[in-house]
Amino acid sequence: MYFSKIVLMAAIVSFALAPAAQEPLGDTAKRVKPKDAQTTSKRVFTDDDVKHSSDTSSQQPNPNDKINQAQSLVDKLSGKTPRQLADDVVGENKFPGRDVWERKLSDQRDRVVATAQAAIDLVKKMNSDTSTSAQKANAKSAAEQALSNFDLEKSKYNSLVLEGNTKASDWERKTAN
Repeated sequence: MYFSKIVLMAAIVSFALAPAAQEPLGDTAKRVKPKDAQTTSKRVFTDDDVKHSSDTSSQQPNPNDKINQAQSLVDKLSGKTPRQLADDVVGENKFPGRDVWERKLSDQRDRVVATAQAAIDLVKKMNSDTSTSAQKANAKSAAEQALSNFDLEKSKYNSLVLEGNTKASDWERKTAN
């Protein structure tokens, strides 16, 4: 970086002081460039480097995989008091407004669990051997909507977790000073 600045300055000075008949600036830069200077190679992108929109395998996740994630989250969050839930996120940090944030987190956890449980029940019905094909089709449509609702509620929960972590770290910084 330092060397390239020197080369550039030398080229500018020689251009400013030399008569108009001097060689072009690009030729001057090539002439003064050291032989051992590194050049960066250019990356050539091929068709294999680009994800195509016709690749549907990653666009439509398997409902059963999402249900396993939902069940795991239900198991992790259920049965905890609001204090335990908040302690899992921010520990013992007692930042101002924690009690209000704790209630919001607990309420959102309840919505996450409810939407997850609804999606789980609908996917079970969709996969049931006793359901008719019409019932399975209806259950599949309802399950997709329930999974979408679950994703939305989980996103809101994650936002509250982030909010709590931010408030806790800000409070730690303020009390450390």
